[in-house]
Amino acid sequence: MKIRGFITHKLSESFSDCQDRFRVNRDTKSIALSDGMSQSFLQAKWADLLCKEFTDSEKWEPSDDNALKGIREEWRKQRDEHLLMQEKAGNPYAYLIRNAIRNNNSAGATFLGIRFDTERFEYWVLGDSCLIHIKNRKIESIEYIISSQEGEFNAFPDFLDSHPDKKSKGAIKHGTIPLLEGDILLLVSDPFSDFFYEKVKSGETCENYISQIISLESHDDFEKLVSDWRNAGMTNDDSSLIIVEYDNNSDFNISNMDNIDKMLEEEKVKKEGQNTNRDNAESKQTDDHSHRIKTELSDNDIEDEVERIYQRLQGYDNKTVREILINLCHKLEIKLSPKQLDCQKSERKKFHMWGKQSLNRQKKNKKRK
Repeated sequence: MKIRGFITHKLSESFSDCQDRFRVNRDTKSIALSDGMSQSFLQAKWADLLCKEFTDSEKWEPSDDNALKGIREEWRKQRDEHLLMQEKAGNPYAYLIRNAIRNNNSAGATFLGIRFDTERFEYWVLGDSCLIHIKNRKIESIEYIISSQEGEFNAFPDFLDSHPDKKSKGAIKHGTIPLLEGDILLLVSDPFSDFFYEKVKSGETCENYISQIISLESHDDFEKLVSDWRNAGMTNDDSSLIIVEYDNNSDFNISNMDNIDKMLEEEKVKKEGQNTNRDNAESKQTDDHSHRIKTELSDNDIEDEVERIYQRLQGYDNKTVREILINLCHKLEIKLSPKQLDCQKSERKKFHMWGKQSLNRQKKNKKRK
């Protein structure tokens, strides 16, 4: 069977914001997809743990609290490690994570898992991550949209909770369906679920939409499809799609499979490169201004330049401001105390006053000499 998988984030966000996760394992003939709920805490980690536990095993299923015990412990461990890492990195918002832990905040995630056994498959569905079954390549009609929920989807789907003392919502829908040559399975997160549900409910044929999905061969193709469908009314949300085309062969033929971990790493490297380029540009700009101040301007002009530099600093965080001020003050021979260098944004208006005071002292010293 041919298997492809794609994932993307909300418009105007990035993969680091994406809460969808999926995994495919050819050894256990398992596929899982999970969508972390946006109202919860460290939900992407919980969604990934659910997918990993299901696809690493030939028998595990999220049936009850006892089955979830192990991965709930792992989620708590990763949660604590995340806090320590943020505190070590000096994240000023780490206290929010600590408060969330103190308040027993937890993660919630929908779940969809399927396992293949020769000419049939078994499924477990919870929430609005749905399984769409198209029989014998009859793309003009959708045979099933399998969900644990009845009726229209909403912002509060059924979910599995990461906290042992909190109840999950809803009951997992479980079943077994025979596979026939030509059958197509679509594992989808909620934007696709809701989109197809509305099409089926209105009686609209889905042939064109299914045809577009089957023709996907790359991540770029998927990004274009999602963009087009959002323009056609699909919800702007994290979007995941796994396509399974059964050809009477139970072996997994995996192709064009997005890897969220790789995407996150590439995004991180790109962002770091952009930050480096920005920092270099800012450093060069500061050096140019300092050189011009030292060589071309009179004392009176320097006072105006200090004011202008102050205005440039308003959009930067405190760490960046400190680095710029240290560099600038060194070159201008303006001395600021550590307390003055660490001033908060609301107090930066004092910078130009301190600068002017230092310059005035320099003028007086020159006159005495």
